[in-house]
Amino acid sequence: IGITWGMSIKRKEWTEAMAKFGNGPFNMVMVYEHDITPKDLDFFLANGMMVKCNLKDVYTGFSQVHPPAGVKTREDEIRYVTEKVRELKDHPGLFAWYTNDEFPPTMADRVRERCALLNRLDPTHPVSVCLCRPYTISAFNGGFDIISSDPYPIGHVNDSLALAATWTRITSAQTYGLKPMLQTTQAFDWSWFPGNFKNPHFPTYEELRSMTWQLIAEGATGVNFFSYSCIYGNLKDKPEAFDRAWGDTKRVADEVKAMSPVLLSDEP
Repeated sequence: IGITWGMSIKRKEWTEAMAKFGNGPFNMVMVYEHDITPKDLDFFLANGMMVKCNLKDVYTGFSQVHPPAGVKTREDEIRYVTEKVRELKDHPGLFAWYTNDEFPPTMADRVRERCALLNRLDPTHPVSVCLCRPYTISAFNGGFDIISSDPYPIGHVNDSLALAATWTRITSAQTYGLKPMLQTTQAFDWSWFPGNFKNPHFPTYEELRSMTWQLIAEGATGVNFFSYSCIYGNLKDKPEAFDRAWGDTKRVADEVKAMSPVLLSDEP
């Protein structure tokens, strides 16, 4: 049961943001910070969450990402990834490596190379990716251990809640049902991003609940809510709106946690 912790929460705000985060049902956090350290893993582990570590930007020659300082060549990529793995792979707070954030299929070979490198360097921790074009997922097969797709229908072009189920079904089919699916629930308001959207709003409790359980009903083996950083960054100075949005998000995640013994049981 994950939550995304993006770059809109500056490092200097982490303690304050965690205080507003409070105790909750989440046991995994996707951190977009470029250079995660053992101290960062300590911070999140102390608050009950393992970290999906961001390596999605460690690519050169691809405009969609922002490589860390000093990463200018393919050799630099390998060096950076190798050093980061050596630094973090034995930390108990590491959950997975994150290598692909909504990339187009033209990046499939690069993603497969990165997965092979990580599997060699650290056979213990899985490689996770997230795609927003579900029909292209098969192009990336061989490039991940955990697959995610992220249907965000509320206020977008296709505002049908059924998108959550449809994308999960496609995601499973594109991987032949062989990979764990860490599916994403929309926990943000499209009006927080540039663009022209249809009736954008933060999902209601009922909409959050419907989308999340659709993902699980269609085979998701994990759920990730996107995102705490969006809620915090846009509503931290609006206490009533923050409490409603974050309260509803935690409420739905609490319901999933309460059912986890059933969902994870191997008994008929």
